[in-house]
Amino acid sequence: MRLLGLISVLLTVVLWPDSGAAIPAPPAHTSPATPTFPVPPTSHTSREISSASAAASAAASPASAVVGAAKPFYAIAHRVLDRAGIDAAISHGANAIEIDAYAWGDGWYADHDGTFLSTGDSMRDMLQHVAIKNQEKRKLAFVWLDIKNPDWCSNDEQSHDCSIEALRDLARATLGTAGVQILYGFYTKNRGRAYNVIRDGLRHDEAIALEGDADTAQRIFEEEGPGDVRQRVYSRGYFNWTLMWPSDYRAMLDNLRKARLSGAFGHVFTWTAFEHKTYFLNKPDDPIQDVIKTGLVDGVIYGRPASQYKNERGSSWAIDQLKNRTDIHLAPGQEPPFGNDFFFS
Repeated sequence: MRLLGLISVLLTVVLWPDSGAAIPAPPAHTSPATPTFPVPPTSHTSREISSASAAASAAASPASAVVGAAKPFYAIAHRVLDRAGIDAAISHGANAIEIDAYAWGDGWYADHDGTFLSTGDSMRDMLQHVAIKNQEKRKLAFVWLDIKNPDWCSNDEQSHDCSIEALRDLARATLGTAGVQILYGFYTKNRGRAYNVIRDGLRHDEAIALEGDADTAQRIFEEEGPGDVRQRVYSRGYFNWTLMWPSDYRAMLDNLRKARLSGAFGHVFTWTAFEHKTYFLNKPDDPIQDVIKTGLVDGVIYGRPASQYKNERGSSWAIDQLKNRTDIHLAPGQEPPFGNDFFFS
């Protein structure tokens, strides 16, 4: 039965690696129990974007929608699942990282798929390593926790270690005290108790990202909160842009642009940028140009589309393209994206 379940999960990952579908509950992890820790207090292409529309974009958004020399841009390393990946991302110049957060019976792990073969380092080890790098002045502006199974555990005595409260408290005890901001990632279709817990206790150095349709994300934020626009992040993307139908690719760009022009979100991010050597359903001329100029994004998740981040060209190619652009600059790690009045060491 375990073999059949593993095969089923692997097939799901191959076909839909980053979909918003519900993820099956994992068995108890085989690693030692996580120790306790202190809790601190219209469709377009880039060629069609005119200077007039860029000016309108800037007026509509609380943060300038015109990507230029004065606008901070975030290169977010994709699927960082171990400490070596953190080191690689920082060495490549990333100013943020995305960690897939998966709850197992004994706590939270950096894990995309929830299988025995996919588990990376413990979340404690990951976040402590980021904090150490911050002390070495190799700062990341924020860590994006892409929460895969947020409501798998309740917050009772038996399952606290894998609850959303445990993940939040661990992030605050490590990242929060080190001056690294925290982005909690949810899907518009799969919210529950965990979303309410994070929203109700959101601090000024934290934000929530919603992945999905722009109108739906805006409605959820306006009806349910958070109320501070700076703490609202919109995300829309796909693991491999060449596997999208052209109409879906245009819809992605339209949603990103719509979100930015709405003024309802503090930041708009997309995913995943990487070097396309093989084209399938879609063949965009310059997808990075498209998401920046047409989508008006503030940052992009980059790296290999279906494997973890490593010290290799396949992971770093897209950030090299971003560095070479003259219309953006990568925000320094001490430049906070969410909220203000936050002390950075």
